[in-house]
Amino acid sequence: MFRPVTRDDPEYRIIFKFASAEHLRQWEQSDARTSRLEDIERLLSSPTQREVTYGIAHWFELPEQPVKTPPPKYKMTIVSWMALYPIVTAVFWLFGEQLALLPLMLRTLLVTAVVMVLMSYVAMPRMTRWFHRWLFGS
Repeated sequence: MFRPVTRDDPEYRIIFKFASAEHLRQWEQSDARTSRLEDIERLLSSPTQREVTYGIAHWFELPEQPVKTPPPKYKMTIVSWMALYPIVTAVFWLFGEQLALLPLMLRTLLVTAVVMVLMSYVAMPRMTRWFHRWLFGS
């Protein structure tokens, strides 16, 4: 749940994540969801709005500025690549010799785990701040 950031944008945002489109569909059609929405709608000044995003769009959200519309895919791809390339290069430069000694499956498991953690928690929050104007416009 994201609280309103400014008085100009007084919306609360609740984000749900699902393992698959089928799980999302099941939740959307569930009695529990319908009941909760009926309870909540009575408390709102305007009807709820729903948006579904897929893929890496969540990498391009800053907690202090929740995104209403994700950037175009080509922009997300370019910024992701700009973050990914130096991380992968650094991992192989620092640990390439040790990694070469490991079986392929274990080597790939370790590299992708390190890269994903660094991308999600270090690189992409910074890249999103640095390229915010280009990604989302002014």
